Amino acid sequence: MKLTVRKIAEVAKVSPAAVSLVLNDKPGVRPELREKIADLLIENGYTIKKKDAAEAVIKRILYLYYKDSSWIPYMRNDFLTRVLNGVERACRLNRFSLSVANVEYETLIGMLGDAQDMDYDGVVFLGTEYKHAEHSIFEKFPLPFVCIDRSFSGHFINSVTIDDNIGNYQAISHLKELGHTKIGYITSQQAYGAYEHREKSFYSMMQKLDLEVHEDYIFKLDFFQKDLQKNFIKLSQTRRNLPTAFVAANDIMALSVIFALTQQGLRVPEDVSVIGFDNSDVCFMTSPHLTTTHADWERLGELAIKRLQHIIADNSTEIHNLQLGTNLIVRGTTAPPPSHTVSS
Repeated sequence: MKLTVRKIAEVAKVSPAAVSLVLNDKPGVRPELREKIADLLIENGYTIKKKDAAEAVIKRILYLYYKDSSWIPYMRNDFLTRVLNGVERACRLNRFSLSVANVEYETLIGMLGDAQDMDYDGVVFLGTEYKHAEHSIFEKFPLPFVCIDRSFSGHFINSVTIDDNIGNYQAISHLKELGHTKIGYITSQQAYGAYEHREKSFYSMMQKLDLEVHEDYIFKLDFFQKDLQKNFIKLSQTRRNLPTAFVAANDIMALSVIFALTQQGLRVPEDVSVIGFDNSDVCFMTSPHLTTTHADWERLGELAIKRLQHIIADNSTEIHNLQLGTNLIVRGTTAPPPSHTVSS
Protein backbone atom coordinates (compact mmCIF):
# COMPACT_ATOMS: atom_id res chain seq x y z
CA MET A 1 0.00 0.00 0.00
CA LYS A 2 1.26 3.46 -0.92
CA LEU A 3 2.54 5.36 2.12
CA THR A 4 1.30 8.89 2.74
CA VAL A 5 3.70 11.80 2.92
CA ARG A 6 3.28 11.83 6.70
CA LYS A 7 4.14 8.11 6.95
CA ILE A 8 7.20 8.61 4.75
CA ALA A 9 8.26 11.43 7.07
CA GLU A 10 7.95 9.06 10.04
CA VAL A 11 10.05 6.38 8.31
CA ALA A 12 12.72 8.91 7.32
CA LYS A 13 12.54 10.53 10.78
CA VAL A 14 11.98 13.99 9.31
CA SER A 15 9.11 16.48 9.26
CA PRO A 16 6.35 16.25 6.62
CA ALA A 17 7.56 19.68 5.45
CA ALA A 18 10.95 18.17 4.56
CA VAL A 19 9.26 15.44 2.51
CA SER A 20 7.17 18.09 0.75
CA LEU A 21 10.32 20.06 -0.12
CA VAL A 22 11.90 16.99 -1.75
CA LEU A 23 8.67 16.03 -3.53
CA ASN A 24 8.45 19.51 -5.06
CA ASP A 25 12.21 19.74 -5.72
CA LYS A 26 12.63 22.72 -3.45
CA PRO A 27 15.79 23.64 -1.50
CA GLY A 28 16.16 23.35 2.26
CA VAL A 29 17.08 19.66 2.75
CA ARG A 30 20.63 18.31 3.11
CA PRO A 31 21.80 16.37 0.03
CA GLU A 32 22.22 13.02 1.82
CA LEU A 33 18.83 13.34 3.50
CA ARG A 34 17.24 14.47 0.23
CA GLU A 35 18.43 11.26 -1.47
CA LYS A 36 17.00 9.09 1.30
CA ILE A 37 13.60 10.82 1.16
CA ALA A 38 13.57 10.74 -2.66
CA ASP A 39 14.15 6.98 -2.65
CA LEU A 40 11.21 6.45 -0.27
CA LEU A 41 8.96 8.65 -2.41
CA ILE A 42 9.83 6.81 -5.61
CA GLU A 43 9.38 3.41 -3.94
CA ASN A 44 5.86 4.47 -3.02
CA GLY A 45 4.92 5.62 -6.49
CA TYR A 46 5.45 9.35 -6.14
CA THR A 47 6.91 11.42 -8.96
CA ILE A 48 9.34 14.09 -7.89
CA LYS A 49 8.62 17.32 -9.71
CA LYS A 50 11.52 18.72 -11.66
CA LYS A 51 11.63 22.43 -12.15
CA ASP A 52 12.20 23.90 -15.55
CA ALA A 53 14.70 26.70 -16.04
CA ALA A 54 12.15 29.41 -15.26
CA GLU A 55 11.16 27.79 -11.96
CA ALA A 56 14.75 27.18 -10.87
CA VAL A 57 15.55 30.86 -10.41
CA ILE A 58 17.79 31.37 -7.40
CA LYS A 59 16.09 33.27 -4.57
CA ARG A 60 17.73 36.55 -3.62
CA ILE A 61 17.98 37.42 0.07
CA LEU A 62 18.97 40.76 1.58
CA TYR A 63 20.63 40.73 5.01
CA LEU A 64 20.37 44.10 6.76
CA TYR A 65 22.50 44.89 9.80
CA TYR A 66 20.86 47.76 11.65
CA LYS A 67 23.53 50.09 13.09
CA ASP A 68 22.70 52.62 15.76
CA SER A 69 24.92 55.67 15.34
CA SER A 70 25.55 55.86 19.10
CA TRP A 71 26.76 52.25 19.39
CA ILE A 72 30.49 52.08 20.14
CA PRO A 73 32.06 49.81 17.51
CA TYR A 74 35.01 48.49 19.47
CA MET A 75 32.76 47.31 22.29
CA ARG A 76 31.03 44.70 20.18
CA ASN A 77 32.09 41.12 20.64
CA ASP A 78 32.17 38.57 17.82
CA PHE A 79 28.42 37.91 17.75
CA LEU A 80 27.96 39.95 14.56
CA THR A 81 30.33 37.67 12.68
CA ARG A 82 28.76 34.57 14.18
CA VAL A 83 25.22 35.58 13.15
CA LEU A 84 26.36 36.35 9.61
CA ASN A 85 28.24 33.05 9.40
CA GLY A 86 25.01 31.22 10.22
CA VAL A 87 23.05 33.23 7.66
CA GLU A 88 25.64 32.54 4.95
CA ARG A 89 25.77 28.82 5.72
CA ALA A 90 21.98 28.49 5.52
CA CYS A 91 21.86 30.44 2.27
CA ARG A 92 24.40 28.10 0.69
CA LEU A 93 22.35 25.10 1.80
CA ASN A 94 19.19 26.57 0.32
CA ARG A 95 20.95 27.81 -2.81
CA PHE A 96 20.01 31.39 -2.00
CA SER A 97 21.92 34.41 -3.28
CA LEU A 98 22.85 36.65 -0.33
CA SER A 99 23.49 40.40 -0.30
CA VAL A 100 24.64 42.20 2.86
CA ALA A 101 24.13 45.88 3.72
CA ASN A 102 24.31 48.19 6.74
CA VAL A 103 21.37 50.45 7.51
CA GLU A 104 20.61 53.23 10.00
CA TYR A 105 17.29 54.70 11.09
CA GLU A 106 17.52 57.54 8.55
CA THR A 107 18.10 55.13 5.66
CA LEU A 108 15.90 52.23 6.80
CA ILE A 109 12.70 53.08 4.90
CA GLY A 110 14.66 53.82 1.74
CA MET A 111 16.60 50.55 1.98
CA LEU A 112 13.43 48.51 2.45
CA GLY A 113 11.96 50.27 -0.57
CA ASP A 114 15.07 49.43 -2.58
CA ALA A 115 14.67 45.77 -1.59
CA GLN A 116 11.26 45.76 -3.26
CA ASP A 117 12.43 47.67 -6.33
CA MET A 118 15.38 45.30 -6.81
CA ASP A 119 13.09 42.25 -6.62
CA TYR A 120 14.59 40.60 -3.54
CA ASP A 121 12.66 37.54 -2.42
CA GLY A 122 13.07 38.16 1.31
CA VAL A 123 14.84 40.21 3.98
CA VAL A 124 16.53 39.22 7.25
CA PHE A 125 17.11 42.09 9.66
CA LEU A 126 19.60 42.05 12.54
CA GLY A 127 17.73 44.25 15.01
CA THR A 128 19.91 44.07 18.14
CA GLU A 129 20.52 47.82 18.08
CA TYR A 130 17.03 48.82 16.93
CA LYS A 131 15.55 50.82 19.82
CA HIS A 132 12.68 52.70 18.15
CA ALA A 133 8.98 52.20 18.82
CA GLU A 134 8.14 52.41 15.10
CA HIS A 135 7.13 48.88 14.12
CA SER A 136 4.60 49.45 11.33
CA ILE A 137 7.36 49.71 8.71
CA PHE A 138 8.08 46.02 9.34
CA GLU A 139 4.45 44.90 9.72
CA LYS A 140 3.46 46.53 6.43
CA PHE A 141 6.55 45.39 4.54
CA PRO A 142 5.26 43.27 1.62
CA LEU A 143 8.27 40.94 1.24
CA PRO A 144 8.96 37.93 3.50
CA PHE A 145 10.73 39.42 6.53
CA VAL A 146 12.43 37.92 9.61
CA CYS A 147 14.05 39.89 12.43
CA ILE A 148 17.05 38.46 14.33
CA ASP A 149 17.76 39.20 18.02
CA ARG A 150 14.84 41.57 18.47
CA SER A 151 11.26 40.58 19.20
CA PHE A 152 8.22 42.83 18.74
CA SER A 153 5.68 41.61 21.25
CA GLY A 154 2.11 42.06 20.06
CA HIS A 155 3.15 42.91 16.50
CA PHE A 156 2.75 40.95 13.28
CA ILE A 157 6.50 40.42 12.71
CA ASN A 158 8.46 37.17 12.37
CA SER A 159 11.47 36.95 14.69
CA VAL A 160 14.15 34.59 15.97
CA THR A 161 15.75 35.44 19.31
CA ILE A 162 17.79 34.03 22.16
CA ASP A 163 15.67 32.94 25.13
CA ASP A 164 16.84 35.42 27.78
CA ASN A 165 14.68 33.78 30.43
CA ILE A 166 16.52 30.47 30.11
CA GLY A 167 19.88 32.24 30.03
CA ASN A 168 19.24 34.32 33.14
CA TYR A 169 17.63 31.40 34.95
CA GLN A 170 20.69 29.24 34.35
CA ALA A 171 23.09 31.96 35.50
CA ILE A 172 21.14 32.91 38.63
CA SER A 173 20.48 29.27 39.54
CA HIS A 174 24.21 28.56 39.36
CA LEU A 175 24.96 31.47 41.69
CA LYS A 176 22.19 30.48 44.08
CA GLU A 177 23.52 26.92 44.23
CA LEU A 178 26.91 28.36 45.16
CA GLY A 179 25.25 30.21 48.04
CA HIS A 180 24.81 33.71 46.60
CA THR A 181 21.74 35.75 47.54
CA LYS A 182 23.11 39.24 46.86
CA ILE A 183 23.17 39.20 43.08
CA GLY A 184 23.58 42.31 40.93
CA TYR A 185 23.06 43.04 37.26
CA ILE A 186 25.18 44.92 34.73
CA THR A 187 23.50 46.38 31.65
CA SER A 188 23.44 49.38 29.32
CA GLN A 189 22.19 52.78 30.37
CA GLN A 190 21.04 53.37 26.80
CA ALA A 191 17.76 51.90 25.59
CA TYR A 192 18.37 49.02 23.23
CA GLY A 193 15.56 46.59 22.56
CA ALA A 194 17.51 43.38 23.11
CA TYR A 195 19.10 44.58 26.35
CA GLU A 196 15.87 46.03 27.72
CA HIS A 197 14.24 42.65 27.36
CA ARG A 198 17.23 40.88 28.93
CA GLU A 199 17.12 43.19 31.95
CA LYS A 200 13.39 42.58 32.48
CA SER A 201 14.12 38.88 32.25
CA PHE A 202 16.72 39.19 35.04
CA TYR A 203 14.14 40.71 37.39
CA SER A 204 11.63 38.02 36.45
CA MET A 205 14.04 35.12 36.98
CA MET A 206 15.24 36.52 40.33
CA GLN A 207 11.63 36.54 41.48
CA LYS A 208 11.09 33.03 40.11
CA LEU A 209 14.06 31.82 42.17
CA ASP A 210 12.79 33.61 45.31
CA LEU A 211 15.67 36.09 45.36
CA GLU A 212 15.29 39.77 46.17
CA VAL A 213 16.54 42.40 43.72
CA HIS A 214 18.34 45.32 45.38
CA GLU A 215 18.34 48.43 43.23
CA ASP A 216 21.79 49.35 44.59
CA TYR A 217 23.07 46.21 42.93
CA ILE A 218 21.82 47.22 39.46
CA PHE A 219 24.54 48.97 37.46
CA LYS A 220 23.67 50.64 34.17
CA LEU A 221 26.83 51.54 32.30
CA ASP A 222 26.99 54.40 29.83
CA PHE A 223 27.71 52.99 26.38
CA PHE A 224 28.53 56.53 25.19
CA GLN A 225 31.49 56.50 27.58
CA LYS A 226 34.28 54.47 26.03
CA ASP A 227 35.95 53.40 29.28
CA LEU A 228 33.36 51.16 30.93
CA GLN A 229 35.87 50.24 33.61
CA LYS A 230 36.06 53.83 34.88
CA ASN A 231 32.29 54.12 34.46
CA PHE A 232 31.71 51.16 36.78
CA ILE A 233 34.17 52.44 39.40
CA LYS A 234 32.47 55.84 39.46
CA LEU A 235 29.06 54.23 39.92
CA SER A 236 30.30 51.83 42.61
CA GLN A 237 31.62 54.75 44.67
CA THR A 238 28.01 55.90 45.09
CA ARG A 239 26.96 52.51 46.54
CA ARG A 240 27.54 51.47 50.15
CA ASN A 241 28.17 47.80 49.41
CA LEU A 242 28.56 45.60 46.38
CA PRO A 243 26.72 42.33 45.74
CA THR A 244 28.67 39.11 46.03
CA ALA A 245 27.94 38.26 42.38
CA PHE A 246 27.10 39.99 39.11
CA VAL A 247 25.25 38.80 36.03
CA ALA A 248 26.11 40.92 32.97
CA ALA A 249 24.08 41.51 29.81
CA ASN A 250 27.09 40.63 27.66
CA ASP A 251 30.70 39.48 27.95
CA ILE A 252 32.19 42.93 27.22
CA MET A 253 30.45 44.45 30.23
CA ALA A 254 31.36 41.45 32.37
CA LEU A 255 35.06 41.87 31.55
CA SER A 256 34.91 45.61 32.22
CA VAL A 257 33.50 44.87 35.67
CA ILE A 258 36.20 42.26 36.38
CA PHE A 259 38.98 44.72 35.47
CA ALA A 260 37.33 47.44 37.58
CA LEU A 261 36.93 45.15 40.61
CA THR A 262 40.59 44.12 40.34
CA GLN A 263 41.62 47.77 40.18
CA GLN A 264 39.70 48.32 43.42
CA GLY A 265 41.62 45.52 45.13
CA LEU A 266 38.86 42.92 44.93
CA ARG A 267 39.43 39.36 43.72
CA VAL A 268 37.31 37.49 41.19
CA PRO A 269 35.83 35.05 42.11
CA GLU A 270 37.01 35.00 45.76
CA ASP A 271 35.33 38.32 46.63
CA VAL A 272 32.89 38.78 43.75
CA SER A 273 31.65 36.29 41.15
CA VAL A 274 30.87 37.44 37.59
CA ILE A 275 28.89 35.81 34.77
CA GLY A 276 28.76 37.14 31.20
CA PHE A 277 26.43 36.47 28.28
CA ASP A 278 27.28 35.37 24.70
CA ASN A 279 30.33 33.08 25.16
CA SER A 280 32.37 35.26 22.82
CA ASP A 281 36.12 35.23 22.20
CA VAL A 282 36.69 37.88 24.87
CA CYS A 283 35.89 35.31 27.58
CA PHE A 284 39.52 34.20 27.38
CA MET A 285 40.97 37.70 27.79
CA THR A 286 40.95 37.42 31.58
CA SER A 287 42.44 34.98 34.05
CA PRO A 288 40.54 33.06 35.22
CA HIS A 289 38.42 32.69 32.07
CA LEU A 290 34.91 34.08 32.18
CA THR A 291 31.90 32.02 33.19
CA THR A 292 29.21 32.90 30.67
CA THR A 293 25.91 31.99 29.06
CA HIS A 294 26.49 30.43 25.65
CA ALA A 295 24.21 31.78 22.93
CA ASP A 296 24.44 29.96 19.59
CA TRP A 297 24.42 32.98 17.28
CA GLU A 298 25.34 30.91 14.22
CA ARG A 299 22.28 28.74 14.77
CA LEU A 300 20.14 31.86 15.22
CA GLY A 301 21.25 33.05 11.78
CA GLU A 302 20.45 29.65 10.29
CA LEU A 303 16.99 29.61 11.86
CA ALA A 304 16.23 33.05 10.41
CA ILE A 305 16.98 31.82 6.88
CA LYS A 306 15.07 28.58 7.49
CA ARG A 307 12.02 30.56 8.59
CA LEU A 308 12.39 32.86 5.59
CA GLN A 309 12.63 29.84 3.27
CA HIS A 310 9.36 28.45 4.64
CA ILE A 311 7.60 31.78 4.17
CA ILE A 312 8.83 32.02 0.57
CA ALA A 313 8.13 28.39 -0.33
CA ASP A 314 4.65 28.23 1.21
CA ASN A 315 3.65 31.87 0.72
CA SER A 316 2.90 31.71 4.44
CA THR A 317 1.23 34.54 6.33
CA GLU A 318 1.73 32.89 9.73
CA ILE A 319 3.82 34.74 12.29
CA HIS A 320 6.44 32.74 14.22
CA ASN A 321 8.45 34.09 17.15
CA LEU A 322 11.16 31.47 17.62
CA GLN A 323 13.38 31.37 20.70
CA LEU A 324 16.67 29.50 20.95
CA GLY A 325 17.79 28.13 24.30
CA THR A 326 21.18 28.67 25.98
CA ASN A 327 23.81 26.76 27.97
CA LEU A 328 25.79 27.99 30.95
CA ILE A 329 29.56 27.57 30.48
CA VAL A 330 31.13 27.44 33.94
CA ARG A 331 34.74 28.57 33.98
CA GLY A 332 36.74 30.36 36.65
CA THR A 333 34.92 33.57 37.57
CA THR A 334 32.28 32.04 39.87
CA ALA A 335 32.72 30.62 43.36
CA PRO A 336 30.87 30.54 46.70
CA PRO A 337 30.36 34.00 48.26
CA PRO A 338 32.90 35.36 50.77
CA SER A 339 32.08 35.32 54.45
CA HIS A 340 32.66 39.07 54.69
CA THR A 341 30.70 42.00 53.25
CA VAL A 342 32.09 43.28 49.96
CA SER A 343 32.67 47.05 50.16
CA SER A 344 33.11 49.28 47.15
